[in-house]
Amino acid sequence: MKITAKEAEAIYYGENEEWHEVKSEMVDKSRWSITTFCVYQKGDTDEYRGFYVDVPATEIQDGQDCFYGEVDFPRYEEVEVMVKKWRKVADPK
Repeated sequence: MKITAKEAEAIYYGENEEWHEVKSEMVDKSRWSITTFCVYQKGDTDEYRGFYVDVPATEIQDGQDCFYGEVDFPRYEEVEVMVKKWRKVADPK
């Protein structure tokens, strides 16, 4: 599903009553922008859609647009994932 930049901004800034945010996660950052992945739920339904947004990272960029043209707003579902990580342990004695 594609939506306009104006529709995406309304959803992102909480100005669209049809969609509400259920997840927002920073996925990348650079000197100039912070990339965030956001998931929204449509009303009380089981429809979840999301998009990535690049938010300006400096005060000089305040007020700049975060969305341009058409924005992909695909459907998402939550899945449980097992993750293996490494942790530091003490040397054997």
